[in-house]
Amino acid sequence: MKRARRLLLPVVLVAASILTVGAKKIFDYAGAPDKEKESDFIFPPDSEQGKPTVLLSEPKSPPFSFEQRGGFVTTPAT
Repeated sequence: MKRARRLLLPVVLVAASILTVGAKKIFDYAGAPDKEKESDFIFPPDSEQGKPTVLLSEPKSPPFSFEQRGGFVTTPAT
């Protein structure tokens, strides 16, 4: 019986701690906000704002080239 009490007390304390922390989190998330939201998002975009940057990419030619030196290519009959 004494051993059961020794194990029961820590289990009850851990369960109570979990419930207390969980209840606090629920009340914190369910409550009204403490301050104004901080956001720098503007929609529609400001007319003074510059246009978005456009990136152009030009592929470089490969350092080697393929060429056929002989032979033939067979094509399937259609």
